[in-house]
Amino acid sequence: TTLNIDPKLTIPENAENYYEKSKKAKRKTKGALIAIENTKKQLEEIKSKKDNAMENISVPKKRVKKNLKWYEKLRWFVSSDDVLVVGGRDANSNESVVKKYLEPNDIYLHADIHGATSTAIKLNGHKLNDNLLKESGEFAASFSSAWSKGFTSQDVFWVHPDQVSKTPEAGEFLAKGSFVIRGHRNYIRGARLKLAVGIVDYEGKRIMAGPIEALEKHSQNFVVLKPGFTKKEAIAKKILHKINEDDLITLDDIIRVLPSGKCDIDEEYHQRKKYEKN
Repeated sequence: TTLNIDPKLTIPENAENYYEKSKKAKRKTKGALIAIENTKKQLEEIKSKKDNAMENISVPKKRVKKNLKWYEKLRWFVSSDDVLVVGGRDANSNESVVKKYLEPNDIYLHADIHGATSTAIKLNGHKLNDNLLKESGEFAASFSSAWSKGFTSQDVFWVHPDQVSKTPEAGEFLAKGSFVIRGHRNYIRGARLKLAVGIVDYEGKRIMAGPIEALEKHSQNFVVLKPGFTKKEAIAKKILHKINEDDLITLDDIIRVLPSGKCDIDEEYHQRKKYEKN
């Protein structure tokens, strides 16, 4: 060990200096040991709080996407008469509606405007009636470009399946999802553009978008929409808040069933229903 001696001081004075330094060093060492012990206690407390917090954290389970029913891959609703109605989502599914799902005894509908879903009423033994045509007409009109244009009504025509053809006239070309309609067209004039979105129990609980009367029949909790100014994501969040049951559906589920274009909630309808209940 090397000691530095101050030549200006006597031996006793140098010894006194080292004695004072040693006392200071002892005090610092004692303080450091106390600080170390305090730090250890704090670390133990933090670790304990972390362990408790981790035990109480509920890790959200990833929602398992159920296999979609064939009609859920399309636009669809169940009428107030319990008849399934389906429509295409795009050119490819419009093709499927006609080529795969439209049967001889069904009814084909299409809004009388460019850019609309090919719609099929799956009668399956049911009789066609004015109420079914009205609801299906509103469905076909709402899932057309009339919605994004902000229309409140739109003409829709309906025909029998044998009038729908993929064979164009000579020299003409049909784009994918387009069809030729031959013969007389029956019209639903001024079909209302409004949709209701809610959870229904149809072969299990699932989200459905369709005419108001259909949701009034099959759902206890739904939201009525009209063409408006709110973007899909924003309106979907409002709908999710109002109708979600036991985290059955997600935001994407709602966005998937909404029409093309912006929407608003029909507050007038909901206020009227609230008044009627009271």
